[in-house]
Amino acid sequence: MKRPTLETVAAVAEVSRSTVSRVMNGSGRVSPAVRARVLAVIEELGYVPNQAARALASSYSKRRTHSGTIAVINCTGWGQDPVSAEIVIGIRDEMTRAGGHVVWLSAANRIEAEQCVTFARERVIDGAILLCLPSDHPLPGLLRRAGVPTVAFGRPLSNQANLTYVDAENYAGAEGAVRWLIEHGRRRVGIIAGRQDMSAGVDRLAGSRAVIEGAELVEMGDFSIRGGARAMRALLRQQPRLDAVFAASDLMAVGAMQVLREAGRRVPDDVALIGFDGVFDDDCDHLPGPGLALTTVRQPLRQMGRRMARQIITGGTQPAIFPTELVLGASA
Repeated sequence: MKRPTLETVAAVAEVSRSTVSRVMNGSGRVSPAVRARVLAVIEELGYVPNQAARALASSYSKRRTHSGTIAVINCTGWGQDPVSAEIVIGIRDEMTRAGGHVVWLSAANRIEAEQCVTFARERVIDGAILLCLPSDHPLPGLLRRAGVPTVAFGRPLSNQANLTYVDAENYAGAEGAVRWLIEHGRRRVGIIAGRQDMSAGVDRLAGSRAVIEGAELVEMGDFSIRGGARAMRALLRQQPRLDAVFAASDLMAVGAMQVLREAGRRVPDDVALIGFDGVFDDDCDHLPGPGLALTTVRQPLRQMGRRMARQIITGGTQPAIFPTELVLGASA
């Protein structure tokens, strides 16, 4: 099959060739929604930039100590994920500064995970960065046995505890967000939790629960807009008079906001809403209208991406934990 080109990516993503180039180069002049769509198409088509392809081709038949290439692997197969998009910009920035390259892979199941390891062995990469890593995913073990240096985004759970990682202060960020809601007069706070097979979901739920006294209003989500909407409907059935919501991701907060608007609940007058991640601009396509900037707990995703790339480049094994910041918008 013919290798996809930059023009192919542009056509499938329904953007210009220059837009794809800006995404690949980490330019800030692309909206998070467009960037996520382009990255999803790149992943789907298996597009590899020419410079990275040349680097791979030169080392195809023999292993070298350094190839100058790392793989960024999405472990759930999620496509349009603005969090991953921001992280990848940081990774590309650091690799470009070091004169290296990045390739994009997906490992949504065991077969894809094994294909990633085969790629690592045959093409020679200096390491792998794992995004969206569930606790039971086989890839860390496969990469370890193959001798591939690996760094995870997010504190690994259970059997992956020996994996090098970069993370944010998820517990403290969630605790501070819910505390802010309570200190500003909100009394019936609903929580939309993230996936409990990922440390971000576990830690953000624990942090938000630490502040609430009495009966809890908690519904499980999956870090997606649809999951946030589904959880928000369930919260309203439990407590129609709730006056605040903390969602463990910005995408889930957007889904919650859409449901609140459909239910005739004004944000923030009737229901204050806080998300987590800090990935949306005021005029982002995901938000249901202008002037609805999301109040969120921002994590420095690009810096975290750069740190993960440096871990691979330098062989560092110490975990790095980045602080979060509550950024006030119009939703709370």
